[in-house]
Amino acid sequence: MYLPPEILAGHSYSSKVDIYSLGLVLLELISGIVTDHERYLVFHRYKTQGLLENEVIRRFPEEAALFRFICQSDQKTRPDIEGVLGSEQLASLRRAV
Repeated sequence: MYLPPEILAGHSYSSKVDIYSLGLVLLELISGIVTDHERYLVFHRYKTQGLLENEVIRRFPEEAALFRFICQSDQKTRPDIEGVLGSEQLASLRRAV
């Protein structure tokens, strides 16, 4: 469930797979997922259509921006941990908290 597209497709991968999984954990936290079925629906909607719930975006705009940044489906554009830590998205979230 937390696997990135490159693993699911059987392609080579790097440590950026962990960043993608971290993004899905963040999505789980901000979405208020309670059941496995809800988790499946939210993850599936994002993985297949790139969609986040409007309520999540409205209530947690900084977190949603960070999620979209770290959960990019293309591993070439997905940041590594240094990219996450130095990102404007994380800095914006820190300022909001």
